[in-house]
Formats: sequence, C-alpha cells, structure tokens
Amino acid sequence: MDFYFARHGEGEHNLQGIAGEKNAQLTDRGRKQAQDLAETVASSGVDFDEIWTSELPRAVETAKEVAGKLKAPLIQKGLINEIDYGDFASKPFSEFATSTKTERLEHGVESPEHIYQRAHDLLAQLHGTSKKVLTVGHQLFAAHILLYFGVDTEGAESWLDIPHIENGKLYNFNLSRLENDE
Repeated sequence: MDFYFARHGEGEHNLQGIAGEKNAQLTDRGRKQAQDLAETVASSGVDFDEIWTSELPRAVETAKEVAGKLKAPLIQKGLINEIDYGDFASKPFSEFATSTKTERLEHGVESPEHIYQRAHDLLAQLHGTSKKVLTVGHQLFAAHILLYFGVDTEGAESWLDIPHIENGKLYNFNLSRLENDE
C-alpha cells in the first residue's frame, strides 16, 4: 500500500521552537511551501481523489491550498492530528525532547502506543478505500507511522530520532506490512 503524506507548511511555532501549539498559523514561508506543495502534487502524476488532513489550522491551511489546486474534496480527520503534548504544549520543544518517557506520561503526553493505534486506524481506513488519498499532517505523527511499519528510518530506535520530515514536501511510503498483517 502506498501512503502519500505531506507535512504542513512551516508554522509560527516551528520558528519559535514551541511544541504542540494547536492554533499555530502558517508563516509567510509556510504559505509559500503550501503553494509549492500544491504545484508538486498537481504535477506528480498521481490522481488524488481526496485530501485528508489534521484538524489543526496549519495542516488545514496547507491542505486547502492543495485541494483547491486539484479540485479535490478536503476531509478533516482527528486521527491525523499532531500528538498531544500534554503539559509540554506551547512550551519549548527542547523541554519535551529532553524529558524521559516517564516524565512525558506524568505530564499527560499521548503515549506512543496510543499514537500507533491512531496511525493503524488511519491506515486501515486508507487501505479500505479504493481512492487515492493525500494525507496532510505532522512530523511526530508521521514518525510513528514510519517506525510502526518498518520503513527505513536510518536506524532510528525512537520516534524522536526519526529523520526530519520537511515542511511542505510530498512523500510516498510503501507500507506493505499492513497488507501482510491481514
């Protein structure tokens, strides 16, 4: 199964190094990345039937740019939302990144197991449709998908070690494990 994914354009929180800012808007650069992504997707040769996006504003704004270019329907799905950073939300990302798993759980951060379940549920929905879908979402959610499905992650052992997924870029990952699990 091919999984088409694009990370939202650069958000205000990215520039500020802030974790989990739910209402972050795109920067001027992020809007340009969304426009460039729309052009890339339109010229990719893939005929997307739908755009599925996180409910967070930066992802929705990015997805709207692509959907408008493709004249494809946009569907918001909570399954694609960024991880819940708990008490680390709206704080420096470095505080989150240097915390232990125990500290993250004590501060209400969504567990990796829960994120894996969301990822699995999303991919099951994708697998169950005959439509070509572009998913627009977030770095750490995508990182969990890549680790869970064994996509080459350059030896990463933790979802925090996943190579950076660039803002506003189109990715295509083959997730054959989902088909093998049936």
